[in-house]
Amino acid sequence: MFEVLFITFFTKSFFCIKILRDNKMVRKILIVIISILISSCSLVKEEGFIFKKRDKPLVVKYPSSPNLVKLAIKRQIDYFNKRLNIDSIKYGNLKIDKGRAIESLELLDSLLESNFITIDLNKYFDVYTLDDLYGKTEVTSYYSPIYSGDYEKSDRYKWALYKKPENLFYINTEKFDPNFLKRGRVRSASKVACLVDFESKRVDPVFSRNGIDFQGKLSGKGLELIYFDSYPDIFSFHIQGGGFVETPDGKIHKFNYAGKNSRSYKSLGKYMIEKGLISRDSISMQTIKRYLNKNPETIEEICSVNESYVFYEKDFKVYNEISNSMAPKGSLGFPVTPETSIAMDKKHFSGGGLFFLDCSDSYGGEDYTVKNFVIDQDTGGAIIKNHIDFYKGIGRRAGDFSGKFRAKNGKLYLLLKP
Repeated sequence: MFEVLFITFFTKSFFCIKILRDNKMVRKILIVIISILISSCSLVKEEGFIFKKRDKPLVVKYPSSPNLVKLAIKRQIDYFNKRLNIDSIKYGNLKIDKGRAIESLELLDSLLESNFITIDLNKYFDVYTLDDLYGKTEVTSYYSPIYSGDYEKSDRYKWALYKKPENLFYINTEKFDPNFLKRGRVRSASKVACLVDFESKRVDPVFSRNGIDFQGKLSGKGLELIYFDSYPDIFSFHIQGGGFVETPDGKIHKFNYAGKNSRSYKSLGKYMIEKGLISRDSISMQTIKRYLNKNPETIEEICSVNESYVFYEKDFKVYNEISNSMAPKGSLGFPVTPETSIAMDKKHFSGGGLFFLDCSDSYGGEDYTVKNFVIDQDTGGAIIKNHIDFYKGIGRRAGDFSGKFRAKNGKLYLLLKP
């Protein structure tokens, strides 16, 4: 705004230009004023997420599933210890030494051993609250679905889940001058997926959802992992970032996140509301899938709105049954943990941060509440800025919760050992 006024002032007033040329004192004063205004604008742009120290008591109850919290803690500490190239993690305005992050996790682990009824976290941790420019923290939920599929394509099983192409590489955008490499509409903070043709020495964008699923751009290239019998199911699988497939012989197979196409993520729910297909009050993953199943002729048009696409990898194990410890891998490369792992925007939050999450939502006359210790261990295409995703678990019950839960009033407390 200030830059615009400044430009308008100079372009429309020859008299002011003359004064600047003839009067050195006026010129010096204006240069100082303009520098201050421009730096002020830069501060607003860069302020982003600010964590502020909280001195008030934060009394919480003992978690309902302490073993899951302890499992997530162990996995996070193991990750930190193996990543020798990581010396710190960044959360908004805070740069946290990796050693302090590990000590914070170890402190919570020891406190859980005491089986406390309630505890004031401020007596043990430095507690920080998130004070950002985007309002309250929005909290949604995701889960690991179990869908039916087959390794053989047929009239029933015809929708493929694809692995990442071998010629898919990532451009590290932070290494390039912005004037040389335009980021365009790609949201990723540090890397953009591309397809490399080594013969022609060309680099092209990865195909969109429509190109892959409806135009067959990757079909017949040996990239098909397994086939689903329902496109709404495979679309939901992409949104959740991983899950399980049960084949006709009753065996269960796990597929983990392996990468994405760096295309823009767009909400089907928002699009369908704007088109008058679903009411705002009834929107959920369940109602979206129900509409698509009843109106299969609309699937390509509606689902193509979301150009973002996820690639997978098989873990080459066969399961007869599933437990909570078997969840798919998150973006940090190890399994997420039910009711403890959360996904955050890795542009602003590095991963591995320990939090206490407090949020609630009402849907269909029911109240849903999440009050638990959580760790940032994942990310997602829709997880931008102050939007976080809470991992509920595996299967239908977790899916019923995740499809409906959306809390606009979330409170997120960062916990650090003093």
